Amino acid sequence: MTVRTIPDDDPIGSGSYNFPYSVFRNNRYFGGGVRQSHPRLFNGTIVVQLSGEMGNNLHKISFAKALQWMAEDSFDLHLNVILRHQDHPKWISAKNHLQKCFINLRQLNFKTGNGRQFTERMLEQKLWLTQQEKKGLEMMGNGEFSMKSTLQSLKTILENKGLPPTTTTTTTTSSWYNNDEEGTDDENNTIHLPLILVDQMVGWKTLDRYRQRLVEWFEFDSQKCCPSDLPLVDESVFHFRNFVTELKNVTRELGFEELSPTDTAETLLSHLSVGDKIAMTTRFNNNVTQEYVKAMERKGFQVRLITDHSPTEDFCFLMKAQKELIGGQRSSFFLWAAYLGIHPTTDRNGRNGGDDDDHHGGIQKVRSYSLNPPAFPFSSKDGMRSLYEWEDPILKEKWEFVVFRSMNRTPPPKMIETATSKRVR
Repeated sequence: MTVRTIPDDDPIGSGSYNFPYSVFRNNRYFGGGVRQSHPRLFNGTIVVQLSGEMGNNLHKISFAKALQWMAEDSFDLHLNVILRHQDHPKWISAKNHLQKCFINLRQLNFKTGNGRQFTERMLEQKLWLTQQEKKGLEMMGNGEFSMKSTLQSLKTILENKGLPPTTTTTTTTSSWYNNDEEGTDDENNTIHLPLILVDQMVGWKTLDRYRQRLVEWFEFDSQKCCPSDLPLVDESVFHFRNFVTELKNVTRELGFEELSPTDTAETLLSHLSVGDKIAMTTRFNNNVTQEYVKAMERKGFQVRLITDHSPTEDFCFLMKAQKELIGGQRSSFFLWAAYLGIHPTTDRNGRNGGDDDDHHGGIQKVRSYSLNPPAFPFSSKDGMRSLYEWEDPILKEKWEFVVFRSMNRTPPPKMIETATSKRVR
């Protein structure tokens, strides 16, 4: 298929957000090996405003990691990273899921950016920097140009103004680590000026550029998070996010429309043959989901609907797909399972495929689709977000982007299966 490249600052997933390299170079939690024998004073802090659930948090934390890595590699800046959780109580379940499944996230303190120390540093920065300098530290997008511009602004500030008012000779990682259950008033000076506030999700190019580092850093604990039943070697795994159940009648206006059951079975899955096996996962098992199952069964597919998994087990199930993984691009949950599962993995004991012996070479094929609703013409920037040409050889070989154009210009019906779509080549 013909693939067009998205603009540099175009977002992916369910919002417009971005993550960099470990400043804590002595610590295995940040990957990259030991590059020096002594700690270094931080030159600033990346403050990550988290939102959403498991997938969106991975988007934002990965952008922060990438920004941190870029600062280290290209600007010789050593930046601390702190997390600021959202006000919605679902941040707690997101934190629990992340720390259960990702070994290097278990020490993260999700509260550091929500306390008194952060408020004080923000006030100090407001008084210390000029309006133009503060503007230079604002992340305007999630692409490479925006990342480099922001880091250059930070470096210029340090060169022109010298050490910030709160700088000390104490170097600590306690703001990043989960050693303060109350959240934020660490005794050590862990939030270093200048501050870069990040509310971005990671972009395609960043995922492409930092693929190896991110996959290694987001080490997955299969023993704690995988179900007993994993995808079969000859089974296509299909993730149905079922946005219409969650978002109701605003699904299409918000850009979260999914292919109808008929279009899914007859077009998205047209490469399959009668008798082929499909394992289907979904967040909501309701009448909408059952319409998809019926449509696939009418095509002669053998459908296994997975309904008894926890969110972390569903994530692992998607990661452990073998033949292929298919799903909608607007689901950050699906995207991260695909991104981490497509690569051959090795656990600490040197076995391929993580902690289980049944999964060996990674997902053989990922097919991620997007549907352009009438509100966003295909020629628009939003439409272009769906197509990207990977440069990483593993991603290039195994990941296919598919775009459909919605032809329904009436208000969204209650049942999504009445929508009509056609494939865009």
